[in-house]
Amino acid sequence: MSDAPLVVNASPLIFLGNAAHLELLHTLGASRIIVPEPVFDEVMSGGYTDNAAKAISDATWIEHRPSPPIPESVVA
Repeated sequence: MSDAPLVVNASPLIFLGNAAHLELLHTLGASRIIVPEPVFDEVMSGGYTDNAAKAISDATWIEHRPSPPIPESVVA
């Protein structure tokens, strides 16, 4: 298992969550799965009745974190 975290975007979370196979992310060998807060919000926008949203809220091994600020040199 790798010490490096796996950071995922919305597409695999929605696809695997709706297919009831979200655990496949957990079996990829990463010690942690991190979901940036905007990605978490996007997936959860379907509400708790959405399969992907429910799967993510039930997965205790997924960490959702705030996104770091975008550097001014990139924003400009």
